[in-house]
Amino acid sequence: MDPKTTKIAVVAVIAVIIVAAAAVVLTTSGKSSSTDIDAALEVYGNADADYKIDKNDLNIIKKVRDSEEGYNLLKYPLADANYDGEVTDADVELVQKILDKKECTVYHVNYKTTGKTDVRYNAYVVDTKWPIVNSIGNGAANALILYTILGIEDKIAAINYSSGSPPDKTLYPKFAEMESLGGSTTALTAAKVIEAVAADPTITAVITADNKSYLSSKTDGKIDEDGLEEMGLDVIRVKHAAVDPEEFGSALLLLGFLYQVESNAKDAAVWIKNVYEELDKKISNAVQPKVAATSSGAALSTLFSDYADAATQAGGKYTIPANASASLKIAENQWLLNDEFQGEYIIQMRTGTGLHGSWYVEDGITKASLQDATNDYKDFKAYKNHKVCMTSGDIPIVARVLYAAYFLHPDLVSLEYADQVHQEFVDKFLGGTYKVAGLHFAYTFDEIMES
Repeated sequence: MDPKTTKIAVVAVIAVIIVAAAAVVLTTSGKSSSTDIDAALEVYGNADADYKIDKNDLNIIKKVRDSEEGYNLLKYPLADANYDGEVTDADVELVQKILDKKECTVYHVNYKTTGKTDVRYNAYVVDTKWPIVNSIGNGAANALILYTILGIEDKIAAINYSSGSPPDKTLYPKFAEMESLGGSTTALTAAKVIEAVAADPTITAVITADNKSYLSSKTDGKIDEDGLEEMGLDVIRVKHAAVDPEEFGSALLLLGFLYQVESNAKDAAVWIKNVYEELDKKISNAVQPKVAATSSGAALSTLFSDYADAATQAGGKYTIPANASASLKIAENQWLLNDEFQGEYIIQMRTGTGLHGSWYVEDGITKASLQDATNDYKDFKAYKNHKVCMTSGDIPIVARVLYAAYFLHPDLVSLEYADQVHQEFVDKFLGGTYKVAGLHFAYTFDEIMES
């Protein structure tokens, strides 16, 4: 398939997924009622663009192959299971292999975040050896949560993370003991990858983030996406930090399919969507306060960041305009202090390592650390009005959103409610690793600054 055809095909796939997603119905685990979910499995062979590949997809593919009335590749672009531009017996055979759970090669959509344009994601199609037995995984907090939700920790044989931000020992004891295969979450060292694969030949894939900066460098001994593919390792990019339930749901469903844990993916996607729907009902009539967010000291996140997404999902109106960089250092961007860009609130979403402590141990983050971080915003109106708040940057994203909603709409979203839903997530998807009631995940300005 030539590049022009490839681009057209991907655009067509995305279009049909968007249309189909609203009609997808999943039955929640253990319940008799059904729940709509705005997510789709973006894998070729999933002809009806729902959340799974099943006999219905096989029947559609056969009808497209046979040119039955109303069935064609334009209407069902995902029917081209082997992604060769036409629907033939080969597509039927490939989907039958999937249904029979036989090893094969599948084709699916990957994304690369551009970060500064109206179209945030560049979509492209990749082939992946299926099912995945073992893989190298990204070691960012959001990625580790995703693996845990899906129950695929044992299929992540190695990870890459920054030495300054290792996996939390309380949450991820297995991952915390692993040596990083790179100096950061964005890069892998070629020699270490080669060593890992030699030690475990069942490693066939690398899971990373959708951000274009991930696996982009091949300097100083690093290996990029093309280099990994040349080694025979499939690179899979997922939006593991996505706030939007449709995008996060698609990430869950893709990995659920690739690792054959579809029910886990479906259950989590349904649950998260239901939480956001309940939150929307609580804040639907509320005034949207202007808000800015940050994940690091003395900087603010741009409009196209996941932190901004969390703040807006929580019912805020983001005040920082689009910008080329991933974060805006205040010292280098004094225009942030102009009245037009000032937010009523600044919400810090900081990892424990960034604050020199752990959110998952009682009093694990010192008051001095919280205060030092907050003082970075002393020149902003939000600081002067006691509305610089903080929540954890490595708790589940849905919990992050709920705590942000508590800051922005305390009369509508209580801390008790946010804690309750957070605990439910931990119990359902993180194995009950910690007890929210004994910890502190939402600090108001006054709580931070009290002596």
